[in-house]
Amino acid sequence: MGCGRVSAWPRCGSSHTPLVCIDATVPVPQWGLSDVGRTRAEAFARARLLDEVTSIWCSTETKARETAALIAGETGITILERWDLGENDRSATGFLLPYEFEAVADEFFARPEVSVRGWERAVDAQGRIVTAVTELLADERSGAGDVLVVAHGAVGTLLLCHLLGRPITRQLDQLGQLGQLGQLGQLGQLGQLGQLGQLGQLGQLGQLGQLGQLGQLGQLGAGGN
Repeated sequence: MGCGRVSAWPRCGSSHTPLVCIDATVPVPQWGLSDVGRTRAEAFARARLLDEVTSIWCSTETKARETAALIAGETGITILERWDLGENDRSATGFLLPYEFEAVADEFFARPEVSVRGWERAVDAQGRIVTAVTELLADERSGAGDVLVVAHGAVGTLLLCHLLGRPITRQLDQLGQLGQLGQLGQLGQLGQLGQLGQLGQLGQLGQLGQLGQLGQLGQLGAGGN
């Protein structure tokens, strides 16, 4: 994989092919993986992308923990957790139907300094995820190899905006069902960004394009909530 450190953000569901068990009566952070989600996580765990990974970090949300556990089960890598890798806090509204969720998410990105309907502000979520990833990359428990981060779509997009020096925008959000990995693969040029901003070497992310397995893995993303 080269000498870099790579972080990937597998999203955990999709509005067309749910990768999580959607239940409007259960808080979103407690949703677990569906059978399809588990199958795709297991396929991702076998990707050559992970050959030089020495640590797995995940958020404390159920779907992230389950995804990390499936990957660790295939690789034997120790899992480390940070609460601040979690998705933007949307507890003020709870579950929203897809059309309503998308409208609020649009506003979340368009008005980053405003708490839209009580959601965590995009600027605050971005500061949190940037700090979390900066600190975990410096943590000696991460080892000398690549670092896999199992987190979430919105905060992954906010981190990507930061790394590219772009204002917060939903234009860098997941494209269709490809998820954050698909987005990074499409950007391609990320591998040429060298140190990728303040986070040091997140690795040759351009190599994510070599995940030909994204035929199976491409929908490693979560739509809606």
